[in-house]
Amino acid sequence: MTHEEVSKLTDEEIRFKVAELCGTWRWRHCYDLYGKDPFFDSPNYPEDLNACHEFEKTIHTVQVQTYRKHLQSLVEQEVETGMFGIWHATARQRCEALLMTMTAGETS
Repeated sequence: MTHEEVSKLTDEEIRFKVAELCGTWRWRHCYDLYGKDPFFDSPNYPEDLNACHEFEKTIHTVQVQTYRKHLQSLVEQEVETGMFGIWHATARQRCEALLMTMTAGETS
């Protein structure tokens, strides 16, 4: 996904997409079996820095540089902070960078 595509997503859409990337897809069957929201047990990634920290620990070494570049470009669009700006990135910015990294070449 491109930055333009990701920026148009609502927090709820981002939450679902990140949950799928993080393996929460297995909960889809819960709706069929129990009538529950398939993402009922997913963190609210766009608002939870702790949840973002957890997915950041699982980013493959090969993808870390791409993720960092996406995150830095998102942070710098808001304010010129230099390379240290990524330390202060919001949870939503981290989610957007993850989606841009992991879905490169895909469209929404």
